This record gives sequence, C-alpha cells and structure tokens, in this order.
Amino acid sequence: MANTKLPGLFNKKDFFGRFQFSEKTKGEVKAKKPSQYLEYHGLAFQYRRLIDNGTCANTAEVARHMGISRAWASIVLNRGL
Repeated sequence: MANTKLPGLFNKKDFFGRFQFSEKTKGEVKAKKPSQYLEYHGLAFQYRRLIDNGTCANTAEVARHMGISRAWASIVLNRGL
C-alpha cells in the first residue's frame, strides 16, 4: 500500500511515529507501589462518635455528612468495631 493519506485518516507510519513503544527485556520486572493499609478501627471510631454525640442519627446521615456512600460507611463500621 502506498504511503498516501486519506482525508480524516492517517497512515501506519504516522501512527507509530507519534507514540513511543518500549520493549521489555527478558527478566525485567516493574516495581510495585507499596500497598496502603486502611485503618478501619480509627474510621469506625470517628463515624461511631458522630452517631453517639448526636451529629448524625444513623449510618446514612454519617455517609452524607462525610461525603461517602452508605455502603462504605456500613463496611467501615462493621469491620472497625
């Protein structure tokens, strides 16, 4: 196929010229980021304190107050206490 351009399209040479592709060598391993540990106990304590001192009436209100989903608030409370 000739190296011609069609309107709105680009040829293979232009496509591969725009991107840089790296080739992995055998045995090369990409370093992983360290995983982060989520402290459920501290979050649950904070959420439970909101309920106990009357700022929020229930888990749904805690979720609205903190800007998270109700499911996540329930998970934190269940795992942390």
